Amino acid sequence: MKSTGKIYLIVKRLCKIILKGLLCHVYFGKRWAGVQERAIVFFPYHDNRLSCGLTGIVAFKHKKTTNDRIDVGVLNPMLKKLEDHRVQNCRQDDLCFESRYLGGKDHVEALFKAVRLLKSNEAFYPLFVDTQRQDELSEFAGRLSEIIESESKFFSDHLGRLQSKDVDILVRRIDILKDIAWCLTAEIAGNIKKIENLLGSENQNPNIKVVNIFKQINAVLNSIDRLEVRGRDSAGVSMMFVLESSEFERFKETLKKANLLEQLTERSDQDVLVNSGINLNQTQDENGQKRFALALTYKIAAVVGRLGDNIHFLRKQIKDDGILQRLAGFSHEYHTISAHTRWASVGAITESNCHPVDNAILGNRVPEGGIIHACLNGDIDNYLDLKKEHERQGFFTH
Repeated sequence: MKSTGKIYLIVKRLCKIILKGLLCHVYFGKRWAGVQERAIVFFPYHDNRLSCGLTGIVAFKHKKTTNDRIDVGVLNPMLKKLEDHRVQNCRQDDLCFESRYLGGKDHVEALFKAVRLLKSNEAFYPLFVDTQRQDELSEFAGRLSEIIESESKFFSDHLGRLQSKDVDILVRRIDILKDIAWCLTAEIAGNIKKIENLLGSENQNPNIKVVNIFKQINAVLNSIDRLEVRGRDSAGVSMMFVLESSEFERFKETLKKANLLEQLTERSDQDVLVNSGINLNQTQDENGQKRFALALTYKIAAVVGRLGDNIHFLRKQIKDDGILQRLAGFSHEYHTISAHTRWASVGAITESNCHPVDNAILGNRVPEGGIIHACLNGDIDNYLDLKKEHERQGFFTH
């Protein structure tokens, strides 16, 4: 009977997945920005993003959720239910362990889902700007940790006297609570501190758009930090912002007042792409309106280095860059962020030769094809074929 019940649950879940798929819109070779919600796209493409592997084959666009009401006040009653349904409570009140322990499986998973929603832009920003909410979050995390500690101790003390099915329930639900605690402390509270440290003096009272930009930058830097265990001889980040002509002129005027316009010119006039380099290019949109693309690069290369040095250097460069700090506050059509760590080039381990690399020729004259920054994981053996095809389209490259 037990095996029959498990088969039934598996079939039920499979049917739900299939039904969701049948209710989705399906596209082939569709531009991602123009796709409706709840859609499956085979061979999707994004503006100014090169996808590889599975992301270049198929993608799923989820339905947007409204997360603005998710806060610690909503979570507290859910936490109270955990506290009232520990092992000892279930035993004392003779409650069904499977359905009532920690409020039940669905309750624990619902709490995890609610906590993860705090990472969304709409819910994260109120936490970021309100220290009182951060304190409430810290208190919530402390209460949760106390539950994890007490339940883990009970499990350790009674391991040999528990039924196998109860052991499985205990372990699974405690593991979910540990994931929730990690999400609260590392992914939310920890990243709040990191983002605060990325913001310069010009952004002490940032709006949600600025916070979201630095939230994305921080996520990329976190990824580099984790990957540095593979090797730490180099690391680099490239950011590109595309502004309408009028907004770009306003941006230049702001730099002029801050005595940074000359710095913009100097950083845009480098022979090769090195740390703090800026590529500036004027282009047109589909309606013939002028717009400007600014690509800012931060990179470091060292034959010998300590773990964490690279990410510390990049974070400081970003925080101290007055041009980027001001640029983030201006409206832009879109922006991109790409990064790389560990050597993946032919040639010397130097700042100019580490990633990202660009398509500029000597003298830093941006080719007619526009700005291209790339992070390459290995050699491009067919580069001559790619170069010929690029030139065939009318772009000349040295």
